[in-house]
Amino acid sequence: MEARTIEYRDREGRSMIGHLYVPQVTAGPVPAVAVVPEAPGSGPMPRKRAAMLAEMGFAALVVDLYGDGLFTGYTPEANTRAQAMLADPALLLARVASGVDALTAQEEVDADRVAAIGYCLGGKGVLDLARAGAPIRAAVAFHGLLAPYRADLQTTPSANILLLTGARDPLVPSTDVAKFCDEMSEAGASYRVTIFGNAGHAFTSFDVPRGTMPPELGDFGFDEEADQLAWSATEVFLRDNLEGPV
Repeated sequence: MEARTIEYRDREGRSMIGHLYVPQVTAGPVPAVAVVPEAPGSGPMPRKRAAMLAEMGFAALVVDLYGDGLFTGYTPEANTRAQAMLADPALLLARVASGVDALTAQEEVDADRVAAIGYCLGGKGVLDLARAGAPIRAAVAFHGLLAPYRADLQTTPSANILLLTGARDPLVPSTDVAKFCDEMSEAGASYRVTIFGNAGHAFTSFDVPRGTMPPELGDFGFDEEADQLAWSATEVFLRDNLEGPV
């Protein structure tokens, strides 16, 4: 596996820093996955996931949400920045789309075999990318926020969708999951939803042990079993969608 940083521009011309991981030995362009971080940005967790994808044979790029490769850590600044981006969902969508553009521009990448995965805020970003009809083949959201970026959408999502969520997630309650299923069904989308019964929010975030966040946030933090099951399902889903015929 090879890892390097790349600089690209978002659609407003802002300097973005992506972390690219590619398989060590390839026979021509390979399928690729954009990895969109949760609120803290381009930190250890999304980089680890991108490295895992490269070990699976995919090129993977950690998308920059905020510019200059910012990683805030799990701090109040992360929440402030996430809330600002949620208030401007078109900006979130544009940042994710810019990252996918940067990924498909890499010489190692087969631009016809691209997927996007995202976490929390990033999960919303990849779902909105699919809702917007972007040319991706699969979208995976881990504990992703589910409200669409536009209330008047009437298009069929471009990608096959996998939502992985926790039954005890205070930020993604069961009512939101039900609305999402209704939205996808009405749109004629190809989608799957897996609910992990004992998991809360951020169950993939290995830097956030369960019980260490303030109690008022509700059930929040890493769940090893749910994380492993979710990643196994993701690997199968990505291989099914990226390794078949174009």
